[in-house]
Amino acid sequence: MKRWLSLGTLAGLSLLAPLARAQECSTLGVWALRGTYTFTATAWQDLSEINPTLPKGYAPVTIIGAFSVNGLGDLTGWARVNAGGVPLVAQFVDSSVGAPQTDCSFPVTLSMRIADFGDAVAGPYSYTGVITGNGPDREISFMMLGTGPGSHVEMDRARRVSMQY
Repeated sequence: MKRWLSLGTLAGLSLLAPLARAQECSTLGVWALRGTYTFTATAWQDLSEINPTLPKGYAPVTIIGAFSVNGLGDLTGWARVNAGGVPLVAQFVDSSVGAPQTDCSFPVTLSMRIADFGDAVAGPYSYTGVITGNGPDREISFMMLGTGPGSHVEMDRARRVSMQY
């Protein structure tokens, strides 16, 4: 009985093996990221880094928005931000993504124009993204790289909703 159970388990695992393969990104260019995405993000940030008139110290930040990436890697979009209870509206400017690497990671650079602060631009912020899905329903996850202890920490998840940009 144990032998049949072991053989059955082995056979079942061998059927699942193709599904567990690592995603292949070595042939993808920046064009593979083109399209329009919706995203959510959570962070901890020293709000005085966004605007010196805000209190110094870290506060929770939640973000929801949308962005588009053209075939050249230029990124544009918008975000609604709750920064420690302060509602903000941001527009992505001078932002971009780079080509995916073999391991499916890619660089992201974001700058935001925040209308609530007299059109001040925050950033550029550096992120590392990773492709977590294929085809038209591509998903990406990304996180801020940080610049040492106490730096801004952010985690994001985006889902492509359209191939249009």
